[in-house]
Amino acid sequence: MLENKEEVYGRLGANYGRQGTGALRAIPKEDLDELKAIFDETGATERIELVERYSRKKAEEMGMTLEEYGKYTFEHCSRGHFNNEEETI
Repeated sequence: MLENKEEVYGRLGANYGRQGTGALRAIPKEDLDELKAIFDETGATERIELVERYSRKKAEEMGMTLEEYGKYTFEHCSRGHFNNEEETI
């Protein structure tokens, strides 16, 4: 599919990499710039950079790449992770 993605997406009605509607459309640069400005103003950019910095640090401590650590955090829950879960369960 990857070799023929434009053809496959076209058959499915996706607007891959082109102007218009759809999740796979090309998003105009001015719209992306506006979103970036909103993220910068609200502190979201700084927050995600902080999460990434500490994730890299923790991945290094665990002897993992950032990608491996990301997969690990997605697939594993530590005890006490959920608010209604006792630490000793």
